[in-house]
Amino acid sequence: MPISVNDVLRVVAKMNLNDADDVQAAYNVVVGDMGTGTELDFIDLTTEWVNDIYSGLVDNLPDNLHFDSIEMFNITDNEPIGTFDWPTLTSGSSGAQHMPNSDTCYMFGRTQVPKCRGAKYMPGMTETAHNDGLWDTAFLASYANSLSNWITVAEDVVLDQVLIPVVQRTIGAPTLVENFVGGVVRAVVQPLLRRKIGRGS
Repeated sequence: MPISVNDVLRVVAKMNLNDADDVQAAYNVVVGDMGTGTELDFIDLTTEWVNDIYSGLVDNLPDNLHFDSIEMFNITDNEPIGTFDWPTLTSGSSGAQHMPNSDTCYMFGRTQVPKCRGAKYMPGMTETAHNDGLWDTAFLASYANSLSNWITVAEDVVLDQVLIPVVQRTIGAPTLVENFVGGVVRAVVQPLLRRKIGRGS
């Protein structure tokens, strides 16, 4: 599982609802620096970074949402790296009813390139996280923190390792990526619907 500076990696956060419905989110990162650490150290940095994206949301995630694994793939070398455990997360902590799977938190990270951005639809929130279709103020703050943890460079200051979150612009070689310059969270509950209402069948 070779990991080298400037490699582009795909990191997939894998979860499930009721041990049946898969919930997955894919992220892309660039290896900014390996420092004095090993490949295993960088894997630890990466899984902790993914863990931090979701840790602030746990209080509003239902207890039947389980954190399965984190899968890593080296896009640059076209080689799998492996599948790893979540560092601390095991399941949501709320006993409240969860919302329909199609109702999500929608957030996106912006880049300097027009129309090039990374978007995430995060399902599984509970009914108590919103009021009349708007996310609760306290939840919105943790939701914004999740966005910040996603688009912000992660560092191991002891080992001088650096992970850079990016958007992948191309499929195949050469792999072109863009760094994040900011992000937006939507205060409105977002249906997981890609077409405009009233169009299509």
